[in-house]
Amino acid sequence: MKIIFQPKTVFVVAAILIVGGLFVVLRNIERDGPQTAEVELDGCREDAECVLVQDGWCKTISAVNKNLEAEWKEENVKQAEAARQNRQTCEPMPAEYLDIGNFRAVCRQSKCAAKFIGVLAQ
Repeated sequence: MKIIFQPKTVFVVAAILIVGGLFVVLRNIERDGPQTAEVELDGCREDAECVLVQDGWCKTISAVNKNLEAEWKEENVKQAEAARQNRQTCEPMPAEYLDIGNFRAVCRQSKCAAKFIGVLAQ
């Protein structure tokens, strides 16, 4: 059996493959978004890279990378204002959990965390 390709058929198949390839590329670009480096505020390699921070609205304690503390504070001011305007309620917590002196900033699994070291932890 001899297969004969006509130029018109080859052109149509090539056009379909090209358009399909472009579609896949454009879809991946749209899905992935711009290729910018996203910085994690809580990323770390060791405890010394972490610092404690306190939320401006509910006063909860957390930890962030000390090099990105200013960015965290700037974002937290916006979030606290939005919470105030929306009259957001906070989960009731013992006073010990709202005292930043009862915590230590540690690096756990490559993320900064606030470790409770207060009286209730013992």
